[in-house]
Amino acid sequence: MRKSILSIVIFAIFGLSEGICGATIIDRIVAIVNGEIITLAELERYRSKLQERSKATGNPAEKAAKVPESEREILERLIEEKLVDQQCKKMAIKVSARDIDMTIEDVKRANAITDEQLKMALIAEGLSLEEYRQQLREQIKRAKLVSRVVQKEVIVDDERLKKFYLEHIERFKEPDQMRTSHILIMIPQDADELLMEALRYKGETIFDRLRRGEDFGELARLYSDDASAKNGGDLGFFKRGELLPEFERVTLNLQPGQVSGLVRTKLGFHIIKITGRKTGSVIPYEDVTEKIRNQYYEEESKRLYEVWLKKVKAESFIEVKL
Repeated sequence: MRKSILSIVIFAIFGLSEGICGATIIDRIVAIVNGEIITLAELERYRSKLQERSKATGNPAEKAAKVPESEREILERLIEEKLVDQQCKKMAIKVSARDIDMTIEDVKRANAITDEQLKMALIAEGLSLEEYRQQLREQIKRAKLVSRVVQKEVIVDDERLKKFYLEHIERFKEPDQMRTSHILIMIPQDADELLMEALRYKGETIFDRLRRGEDFGELARLYSDDASAKNGGDLGFFKRGELLPEFERVTLNLQPGQVSGLVRTKLGFHIIKITGRKTGSVIPYEDVTEKIRNQYYEEESKRLYEVWLKKVKAESFIEVKL
């Protein structure tokens, strides 16, 4: 599955609803937020949930986010959660069953899975469908809050989008590409040591002929076990990350015209030749306007949300007892 089922990207800034912790904790009040208390037990449950989410999520942005380690850092996150919940109640923000159903359909569509596969994925992550629906309810509620408080503030026009484009130009650049040819000596899955050595010797013999000046394309046509043999081993252009890791590591150290020695991958032994490189060029603004608009809107929304949350905190009564 391409994504974790828990990874619904609304905003990574949102935390989690409370869970149940099996450890016995001597309880005490650690903070008061506008009259609502936060207990030590609640703080420990929240810490546990943050750690679980960091391990389970398939969202790279959330995996990269550092889970707070100190009690004070975790408490600050939990205080923000309380403030968000209070603001949702104040604005009468509600989530209907239809909202949750539509979000689940989006998850299934994005991951190309059925209802049964969704249930199995949730079981693997230690969740029932009802628990999952509750988590979605909290996430959707917070997404609605963000929309309510920042939507009117986000200004999108050509001037801002062009400025964003220029400031983040690397995001809108085509990656470098390399043109690769290879000769593949395929290794059968049931090959024993004797056959492996024979195939290795075959590859080394071909490589010796290349070093003596024989034509790479002609030897590929004669000896390669890959479908590219008919084209002299030519595989065409590839971007970084599109080739087998062992194969790609070698290509990065080769210049056009250079040939590698034997390279072992799960397919077999390869002899690799780089026949060309293309430096990636910047994609014109007009061709990526929608992508720029989406990225700008998301980042500006997050920035304005943080400004709003800071203002809410400043206007709230918060007493920390940790």
